[in-house]
Amino acid sequence: MAASALVPRSHVLTLHDRAALLRDKARVSITLATDAGLRNISSDLPRAMVVHYSTFDAQQLDATSANVSIPPPTELVSILHIGPGLAAPGAVKWVVEWMVKACHHEGKNEYRLFAEKRFGFAQNVLIYQALLLFGITAPTDHFVAHLNKHISTKQLTAEEVATVWHTLPRESKILKNMLFTLVEKKHDHNLDHESAIVAYVATQPELSGLLSDVGEMRNKSFEHQKALEEKWALREQQKKIALKRQEHNKKGAAKAAKRHAEWMGPTTHQGGAYEKALAPGQRTRGGLIG
Repeated sequence: MAASALVPRSHVLTLHDRAALLRDKARVSITLATDAGLRNISSDLPRAMVVHYSTFDAQQLDATSANVSIPPPTELVSILHIGPGLAAPGAVKWVVEWMVKACHHEGKNEYRLFAEKRFGFAQNVLIYQALLLFGITAPTDHFVAHLNKHISTKQLTAEEVATVWHTLPRESKILKNMLFTLVEKKHDHNLDHESAIVAYVATQPELSGLLSDVGEMRNKSFEHQKALEEKWALREQQKKIALKRQEHNKKGAAKAAKRHAEWMGPTTHQGGAYEKALAPGQRTRGGLIG
């Protein structure tokens, strides 16, 4: 039984499991079509490793490549051919090296993917393109966060914008983040109309159209938000008016009740001078004589 059949993707690999992936006798050779011709990236990768860490399975590898015998005759190699423009050679090599490092990882947790800080933004975008091509099953959240942080906090260059636009799929969160960021920069006047980015966008009708759509969405969103804020402010103002009216009505009711009590109840005066009978000859404080 192949090593990959013993290690399901949902299983957290132990060091023994990872070693088993490397011992698989079935091998994979990766070739990449470039402008200079066919380039061999790797000719001796364990198939179990490739199958486990990517969405390629053995049937896909067999269906898209020719099996040829290599010494010893009992071992087969599947040729995985990557067409032109689908990935950069250095990025594919990085992904292959990551798979091998993941198999040698001695920690208990899964070997995670991190962007290469020694590389520039454009290089990491190319690596991410290769990760998507291979369908790497390891979490890529740290990798994506690194790229999105650069987009949101750094001043992008025309070359970086072009790299994202030409390499990542249209549904990519990174591409969407770049579109929204460029629209925000333009709105905040942080994107010079004469800049190289504006000049590049002018040469890309689809990109220009998407930016216009995003800008329209942004304006509608802000208009909607402004309408909600105005509605909320009016609601709060109406609440304050209602509370003041309620307080005024309470005070009015209390005064009315007091007036009613004064008219209907017995008249009393401080000291009670007129409520008690005076003895003959007794004087009040005011000088009255009984």
